[in-house]
Amino acid sequence: TLLHFPLADGTWLCDPPRVRRGKDGGGVAEALLRAAAREASARSVPLLRLHLEEGEARLEDPLRDAGWTHAAEMQRLARPVGKIDGERDGGADAPLAWETRAPDRPGDLLEILRRTQEDSLDVPALAPADTATLAFFAPAPPAEAVWEVARVAPARVVGDPGGCLLATVHRAQGTAEIRYMGLVKTARGRGWGAALVRRALRHARAALAVEISVTADLRNLPAIRTYARALFRPVSRFGLWLHRTGVGELES
Repeated sequence: TLLHFPLADGTWLCDPPRVRRGKDGGGVAEALLRAAAREASARSVPLLRLHLEEGEARLEDPLRDAGWTHAAEMQRLARPVGKIDGERDGGADAPLAWETRAPDRPGDLLEILRRTQEDSLDVPALAPADTATLAFFAPAPPAEAVWEVARVAPARVVGDPGGCLLATVHRAQGTAEIRYMGLVKTARGRGWGAALVRRALRHARAALAVEISVTADLRNLPAIRTYARALFRPVSRFGLWLHRTGVGELES
């Protein structure tokens, strides 16, 4: 079997195919993957994602044979939200001013998000021009979105954006998640990524979350180092596999 789940941006997240181990297990897995791609194409779904967890390397060949691409190796990290002695809060050391964005009134958030993905080390295969959407990051109720634009203050140019933070709070579970954070090219290399992390921690504490998590491309060493300095610890990793059907457009 192979299950798929429609996402808010019009793409599908597929489970790895579940087949009995045996002589032709790889062939069955490949057939299931191809069938999912055909069904997605027939329904004008532009992109399929699949997370291949550790220990499932046997499915790599069927994925490649079915036309999927290994886009990135992703690291899950997490840390307790509780304040650490000596930890600075609120990003006071970075000249950033924060503007809240609601999912139904995002303003220029999508444009800024795409600017932060230019020449980014975070899953380069997901190019800003065709795959960066806000719908992908919008949480389903009762989870709450915490979306903010960080602007350089004082701005060198009126309205000069520094980056953005898209987080999700799960109050019932007592957890929070950094779904995305990034800086525009002119704001990188200044240590401001740490300010985005501290901002996310501040929101998590305000929501009484006990743990916050994030997922990052292992090739994005600046991000990995930023999270490590903020006391995030590795939890698990997975391979991100993509299949483009060549039809349809992602919803913004």
